Amino acid sequence: MISPEDRDLLFRHFMEDPYTHQFHLADLDERAEYIQWFVRKKGREIGAVALLFQKPEIPVFQLLEQDNPEAVALLEEILPQLPDKLYCHLSDGPAEMLGRHYQTESKHRFMKMRWTKSVKKVT
Repeated sequence: MISPEDRDLLFRHFMEDPYTHQFHLADLDERAEYIQWFVRKKGREIGAVALLFQKPEIPVFQLLEQDNPEAVALLEEILPQLPDKLYCHLSDGPAEMLGRHYQTESKHRFMKMRWTKSVKKVT
């Protein structure tokens, strides 16, 4: 479980790019006891965040920090703590690094859509 202070810090980090971190934002729920957060700090702020869902038969690992060198550094730090088998959602840099330590069964690009301009309300 994460503290309220940590939750606030994570929330601020995720809101810097809420489209990338939309799933992380949902997982800040304190009832999600099966989630393990990994955080690399950069001063008093967050440099990169990863999370591991330990409840499914095959744990799910997410490290979504596009174009962030702190993400690869975080992955290097936590690699010994990760299970032998994972289902992953990763940004490109961490994906390349993890691929040197895990055998990949399949690899697919995950696409998300978002609105890029306002929608006018019709009355």
